[in-house]
Amino acid sequence: MKNREQKLKCSNGRTALKRYIQAAGLILLLFLSTFLPVQKIATNTFGYPSMQLVSFSMSDILGAQRIDILDAAAALKISKLRCLFSEHYTGLSVQEEKRLAHLIYQESVRHQYDPELIMAIIFAESSFHNWSRSKRGAIGLMQILPKTGMELAQSNDLPFYSSRSLFDPHLNVQFGVQYLTYLHRRFGNLELALTAYNYGPTRVSQWLSEDQPLPTRYTRKVLAHYQTFMDEETD
Repeated sequence: MKNREQKLKCSNGRTALKRYIQAAGLILLLFLSTFLPVQKIATNTFGYPSMQLVSFSMSDILGAQRIDILDAAAALKISKLRCLFSEHYTGLSVQEEKRLAHLIYQESVRHQYDPELIMAIIFAESSFHNWSRSKRGAIGLMQILPKTGMELAQSNDLPFYSSRSLFDPHLNVQFGVQYLTYLHRRFGNLELALTAYNYGPTRVSQWLSEDQPLPTRYTRKVLAHYQTFMDEETD
């Protein structure tokens, strides 16, 4: 665990961002209630009165000023990911952790997952330690096997030179999220996808075909971390 001052800095930064989003949301709400939509009576081509909506864009009222609520919300999420990294030993520099938090957010959004879910998988797989290697040869943050990495690189046109490429945290996370997406589509639900992520899709398919009970320990572990990370929104 890293020092308390760093945790306090993370907490203060997230609190400031939350207050900004709340304030921006209030301004937007006041704007919408005041200016949008405005109804007026007009005469149509047949001479009968009709209601028309008059729309004012944000730029009409605020000029060049823009309220970037979505950008602030993204910044809050990324800040949260950085704080999670800062509380553990990753083997990465602060700048690398910062870049990685941005990438995890972007990949999560692109594949329609909560960033906290990806962080939960990383935590279950490697405890956020970039240089992890399992007895089975799985490597890096999301514990990708070299064979799986090679297949993912070929199908997604990503670089893969050797098994050491999987120690690149950015490439490792890209592979991990893409692999999860593939498994999710193949098995149709998240719980089965997580089971296949840990035990392999071939074994899961065999268990399903033989109507055997599936192991749940890994899935429950990931989902518990996921819930914990999601609950930190309210801190």
